[in-house]
Amino acid sequence: MQKLSICIPTYNRDSFLAWTLERTAADFPDAKIIVSDNAKSTLPMNGFRYIRQPTNIGAFPNMRAALLASHTQYAVFLGDDDYLLPEEVQKAFVHHDAQQCGFCTPGFVVACTAFVRRHPNATLEQVRAGLGGNLCRCGTYAGMMLAVVDAARKGVS
Repeated sequence: MQKLSICIPTYNRDSFLAWTLERTAADFPDAKIIVSDNAKSTLPMNGFRYIRQPTNIGAFPNMRAALLASHTQYAVFLGDDDYLLPEEVQKAFVHHDAQQCGFCTPGFVVACTAFVRRHPNATLEQVRAGLGGNLCRCGTYAGMMLAVVDAARKGVS
């Protein structure tokens, strides 16, 4: 049994996937490499486990599908930042000056992205309630809440 699975969720990013597969296979020749994709890739998947999803199920369900197919002692993810954390949330954070020291920013960006995906067109009150457990020591909450509402309006897939 192989000990390591490398799971790669992707969507419509053949250039990223080709580069990632080439580097990963060279760097980890004994690893089991699993790709979960939304039926968009045209790359040959010789030697890799390929899970073709019928529609765009999203980054995190793709990650889960790859993980469930791993059957190894250890599994790690190699993710495409544009797919896992779309730039709409990141741009909204910059636009609304929603970061200061940066200590909480990564956690807030991930939490906000997940929230916006589950609650498109969320109101400010819904954002406050949905992100109430996240803490920021600098107090940039006002900018963060506006950033999430802004990103929700623009849509995050």
